[in-house]
Amino acid sequence: MTDERIIAYLLEELTEEEAERFEEECFAQEESPDEIEAVENDLIDDYLRNQLAPERRQRFEEKYLNNAVRRERVEMAKSFLRVVAPIKPSWTERFVNSWKVYHLIPQIAASVAAVVIIALLVIPSTVIPLTLSITPADRANSVAPKTIPLPPRNATLRVSLTLPEPSSPGMVYHIQWQDVRRDLGALTAVSQDSRSITVDIPARTLDHGRYSLNLYKLNPDGTQMRVNGAYYFNVE
Repeated sequence: MTDERIIAYLLEELTEEEAERFEEECFAQEESPDEIEAVENDLIDDYLRNQLAPERRQRFEEKYLNNAVRRERVEMAKSFLRVVAPIKPSWTERFVNSWKVYHLIPQIAASVAAVVIIALLVIPSTVIPLTLSITPADRANSVAPKTIPLPPRNATLRVSLTLPEPSSPGMVYHIQWQDVRRDLGALTAVSQDSRSITVDIPARTLDHGRYSLNLYKLNPDGTQMRVNGAYYFNVE
């Protein structure tokens, strides 16, 4: 897996077949998430420093910046660069700017508070249901996962995981999820019965790509056992 191929995947330069093969390779190699994340960080850095070729820069803006999650990541990197390599102003500019900011603090605080209140009152939170069945490990590459469009950032993806067999009373499960690049941590069950477990995924944590949810049984002695297979879905 070369840096150029990773960049081609991030900028959607691969064909659909090549992209699917790339994602399968990522799931098969444990070191892939760290490698892809490092290349992605370098790509963002080159964009912010205006070091991409014109064609790549246009592709970056059209394909990579086509959703809010990635735009937010670029904005965070831009803020970091301002701290690491800022353009030093003269002492007069620093004085004038600090004086302006000092007097604008009350107005800025009031404006931010107003925006937050309006967002909470006006923008409703949408719950999007998704039911998934487990795919055995030996069929992971032969069964097409469910595909959903990228939800709005304020939405919640409510995923119902159908258990491969009815659970016994008192059985406790642990759910881990990941994308093709990295482990995304644990998901907390919001409800559970003998046949399914439901988890909520904030839409702001989603991006275009493939995701998998892994299920573990927690034994009374504190150990855990991986349930064979995984739950897959794609976000377009």
